[in-house]
Amino acid sequence: MRPIQNLSRLAVRGFNTSVRKATTAEPLGPGPKGVIPASKGYEKVLKIQKLAYKNPDVLVWRLFGMRDAILYNFTLFISATAAVAVSIPLWRLIFPKKKE
Repeated sequence: MRPIQNLSRLAVRGFNTSVRKATTAEPLGPGPKGVIPASKGYEKVLKIQKLAYKNPDVLVWRLFGMRDAILYNFTLFISATAAVAVSIPLWRLIFPKKKE
């Protein structure tokens, strides 16, 4: 019973320290223009939100033009390929070849 308790304590301790590191990684005070959190990544998100707000009739996955179109079409291609790859073995399982 003791090794299980020690293992659970280690797991909780590791989780607590990782959460503490993640929460103190970026400054908590107000950044430029009173924006909280004050990180470059959050500023990028705000720029994207402003861009989407200026163009409300453009779909989110088409917001950046050709870059998004290529990624969207690539995703559709991979999905279709996976659907075919899964359906072929299923077809063979459902309708096996008849032995003569």
